[in-house]
Amino acid sequence: MEALLKWKASLHQNNNSQLLLPSWRKLANGSSNNNPCKWEGITCNDAAGVVTIINLGSMDLQGLGNNQIIGSIPMEIGNLTKLQVLMNMLSGSIPPELGRLDSLVQLDLSTNYLTGSIPASLGNLGKLNYMYLYTNKFSSSIPMEIGNLTNLYDLQLSDNSLTGSIPREIGNLRYLGRLYLNENSLRGSLPASIGNMRSLSILILSSNSLSGSLPTSFGNLTNLVGIFLLDNQLSGQLPQEISNLTKLQHLQLGNNSFTGSLPQHICNSGSLITFSADANHFIGPIPRSMRNCTSLTRLRLDNNHLTGNISEVFGVYPNLTYIDLSSNQLSGEVSVNWARFQENWGNLAL
Repeated sequence: MEALLKWKASLHQNNNSQLLLPSWRKLANGSSNNNPCKWEGITCNDAAGVVTIINLGSMDLQGLGNNQIIGSIPMEIGNLTKLQVLMNMLSGSIPPELGRLDSLVQLDLSTNYLTGSIPASLGNLGKLNYMYLYTNKFSSSIPMEIGNLTNLYDLQLSDNSLTGSIPREIGNLRYLGRLYLNENSLRGSLPASIGNMRSLSILILSSNSLSGSLPTSFGNLTNLVGIFLLDNQLSGQLPQEISNLTKLQHLQLGNNSFTGSLPQHICNSGSLITFSADANHFIGPIPRSMRNCTSLTRLRLDNNHLTGNISEVFGVYPNLTYIDLSSNQLSGEVSVNWARFQENWGNLAL
């Protein structure tokens, strides 16, 4: 209780006409209000009577994180050692004491004004399944201790100002299903250890300054449904092993410096829905496996050095709404059979 009351005391409102968290108060001994489990935004374990969830989101409070609370996270929050879910917090930095909450299974500090570094002590939260720190102002590197969170399923650090490289320890997250690191300032090459993350279904690394080539270990990620690498400085040839990703529905490679040819079997599974490889340095013909991509809705291969006869490459795409093949050295005629239903063609650029 004292930790929660001290936290409340550190907060203030822009509009003082309403009380801030009015149920958070200490009354005379014996009053039911002295039980934090009855306070708004607090959930307790009924059996043990300990605080397990703090959720201050969308309470019409003035501040941050779907509120308009102004204040910082107090170090005393580390005393709530049975806390399992922490959501919608404040400004300032994350205190290292947060790493003492080793019962946490969900940490959601997204969409706030949190600054500074992501504490290495968060690597102590071994039970964590979900970590959401996106849309803040973190400006540190990703701590290598993140690799200790081997029970993580969802890691979202997007829309910050994170720097440095992606730590190789991230490959320890064998159960991770979704990794969002987009909209940061990450540099360096992708670690080969990323191929150990065989549970990954969504990988979003767009809008960083990542460089180097894709590791061949990408071919191990056979559960991937979406790869989003747009707007980086990635280069080299795509590993042919990427053709192993038979569940792939979205492959976004635009605005990089990839060279060489497109993988010959990129569409053998026929599952691709969107495919963009625009604004790169790809050469050679478009793979004939494109005929198998009957699920395509969007295709961008513009601004490359592709050659060949387009009338021999493409099949029938009943769901296609956008295609851009401009600024290449392609020849041949556009077939009337490309789209079974012509009204589906929203944009065509050749």
